[in-house]
Amino acid sequence: MALFRKQRASATSAPGWTVHDPPKQIWDASLNHLASAIEAFNSGPSVVPYETLIAELISAQTGFGLLASTNYRAAHARALESACDDMAKGLTFGDKERTMRGYDGAMTLEQQLAAEYGITPSGSEP
Repeated sequence: MALFRKQRASATSAPGWTVHDPPKQIWDASLNHLASAIEAFNSGPSVVPYETLIAELISAQTGFGLLASTNYRAAHARALESACDDMAKGLTFGDKERTMRGYDGAMTLEQQLAAEYGITPSGSEP
């Protein structure tokens, strides 16, 4: 998820956007939360608390859900919302298969978005 990181999202349950913000701002904040969640997941529970990981996933999932409902990059937003949901529920219920399905989905979508939108390693779009 490093491709999407524009700035380090703080480890907080606050999404960093409101429903009145432009979709692009919600998209960027949601990608940052997902990137933080992936980073936390890869670091392991001894480095990043479980609660932080879940808070980041929920913030990302909420943003992608809102974007899907407004048809902003709807197909990708729905898929990312689903990936966040799978990871959060998998972690919460100890379902490793579901957790990894969400993780793998997020990683696959990262590659697709980079190809489709030309996102550079700095996170900027054309």
